[in-house]
Amino acid sequence: MMTGSERRTWRAPRFVLPLAAIALALVAVGVTGARSAPAPATGPLDGTNTEVEAGVGVRSLAIGQTFCYGLVVLRNASRRHATLSRVEVSGGKGLRVGEPRVMGPRRSDTIGTAHTCPPGAHPLAGYVVPPGSGVGADLGVEVLLPITVVRAGKSRIDGVSVLYRSGRRTYRVNDITDVVACTYECEARPGGR
Repeated sequence: MMTGSERRTWRAPRFVLPLAAIALALVAVGVTGARSAPAPATGPLDGTNTEVEAGVGVRSLAIGQTFCYGLVVLRNASRRHATLSRVEVSGGKGLRVGEPRVMGPRRSDTIGTAHTCPPGAHPLAGYVVPPGSGVGADLGVEVLLPITVVRAGKSRIDGVSVLYRSGRRTYRVNDITDVVACTYECEARPGGR
């Protein structure tokens, strides 16, 4: 039998605690990094706008006035389906982008800019771009953005990104564009500042 003075207490070697802390930190960084990694841009979809000249200028708008922008056209030359998720815009201070919509590949033409988005447009979130969209005579899938002017002056959107899923991965299509909206008779030339 052991008496109280004969009991030994177990002590962890001095390096165990620091190693455990480092392991936990690496796990936390790995989880955070996996969540914040940007979506790759090399999926099955691509856009049609590769130059800034693919933009529009709208002038003499009233505050609160809405117009529809639709020069973002998606093509799917792959054999995989792509499910659209959301749209992110670059710039746009002074503009509010409403819920994005789409017109499918069987539409009669492409809308550059209109007073309103067509009533037959579908919500973008969840829309499936079929394989072969935008190939040959097919017009591709047109992304429509209802844009409202919310402040006086000149406002500009200089890029649109469409996020989508194909298989288990998330991708992004970056579309270089230029949407200029003014509340006065301004120089609304795309590409100009």
